[in-house]
Amino acid sequence: MNTLATTVSASAAAIALAGATLSLQNRPSETRSFVIASIYMPSVEVDSKSCPTESKNALQVFLDTLSPEERVKYADPARGRELGALMSRTLGFKRSVGDTPISSDNIEDLRRAAGIPPGKGAIVSYPTRHLAYDTCTNPDDFPTQASGNQEYLGKVAYGMNLDGKVGKRDFVGVDGEPGVDNAWYRAVGCGRIARSTGVPRVADNVLVSQASPTLIEVTGIDDDRNDSDVDVNVYASADALELSATGGALADASYHPDPRPMLTSHVKGRITNGVLTTDTFDITLHFHESIIDARPVMRRARIRATLNADGSIEGGIYGYHTLASLEDEYAQASTIGANLMSCPGQVKALRANADGFPDPRTHRNTAISSMYRFKGVAAYVVHKPAQVATQ
Repeated sequence: MNTLATTVSASAAAIALAGATLSLQNRPSETRSFVIASIYMPSVEVDSKSCPTESKNALQVFLDTLSPEERVKYADPARGRELGALMSRTLGFKRSVGDTPISSDNIEDLRRAAGIPPGKGAIVSYPTRHLAYDTCTNPDDFPTQASGNQEYLGKVAYGMNLDGKVGKRDFVGVDGEPGVDNAWYRAVGCGRIARSTGVPRVADNVLVSQASPTLIEVTGIDDDRNDSDVDVNVYASADALELSATGGALADASYHPDPRPMLTSHVKGRITNGVLTTDTFDITLHFHESIIDARPVMRRARIRATLNADGSIEGGIYGYHTLASLEDEYAQASTIGANLMSCPGQVKALRANADGFPDPRTHRNTAISSMYRFKGVAAYVVHKPAQVATQ
C-alpha cells in the first residue's frame, strides 16, 4: 500500500513539474520600458593634481585682454553683465531680431540684416529662436578667446574601453576597468560645467531634456536577470516628461515615440545578472530644453545599464560623439554660456583630443570618445500601428 502511494505521489509530482516546465517555456516574453530623467557627462571628484586650475570662462578670458585699469574696473563679479556687453561690442557679436521663422530660404537675408558675416552664425533658441554670431557659434573667428582651458590630468574617469586596447591616454574606470576611452572628459573635465553639475550625487537628481526625454524599450525578455537575446529600441519622446508630486520623474507614465526616423534606434542586446549590454550602434539623441534643441550623435555606441527590481534603470551610453553635433550643443548654449565656459578654448580642446572616425580626405578625427550617464524610471511606450522599431 505504501509503495503504491509513493508511486502515485511521484507520478503526480513528475506531471506537475512537466506542466510547470511547459508553462515556463510557453510563457510570453516581456517588455520593460523606461523614460530617462537625467542624462549628462559624469564627472569624478577632482583635486589639484587632476585639475591644477579651473578652466576660464569667456568673460575671464576677455578680462585678461583688457588694460590694467579696465581689469580693475570689471573684476567685480557683480559687473559681469557690463563686462559681457563690453565683450559683445568689442568682439563684434551679432544676432538677428524679430519673429521671422528661420529657414534655408531667408537665412542669408537675416544675416545681412543683422550684420553677420556671410555664412557665419548659428541658430540658437534662447531667449527666442534667432541667428547668433559669437565666440561659441563661430569659435575659429575669435582665436584670442581660445586660451584658458585646463585639460583633465587625472587617471580615473567614467567610461568604457571602446577599442579593446589599453593606451597611455586611456583612463582607469571608476569601477577599475582598464583602458577606458573618454577623451571628451579629458578635454573639458576641468570646466565649471563638468565640475559643478556633472558629479553623479548631484546630477542624478537634475532633470534633463524635459521637453523631449529619451525612451528605452527592451523587448523579448524571457528572464530579466539573464537573457542572451533581447531587442532594445531607443526613441526620443514626443511628450514632455511627466513629473511626480515631489518634482521628480513620474513612474509608469505613458509616452509616445517621436515619429521621425532619425530619432529612433534599434540594437540587439543581452542581460547578464540584471545588467543590460547592447551591441554597437549609431544613435541620435534629442536634448530639448527651453534654451537648447540639440541632437547629439554618437557613433559605434553601446548601452550598459542595470535593470533595477523597482522598475528603474541606471547606466550609460558609451561611444564616439561626433564633433559636429557636440559643437552644435555648445553653440546652442552660446547666449547664456559666457560665465560657464569659453567656447573657443573648449572646442579647440575637443578637436585636439578627438580620437575616432578620421575624415578620409583630411585624416582629422571627426568624433571623440564619450559617455553619457543616465537614470530613468519605469514607463509605458505607446506605439501607433507599425511604429515599433525593427532592424
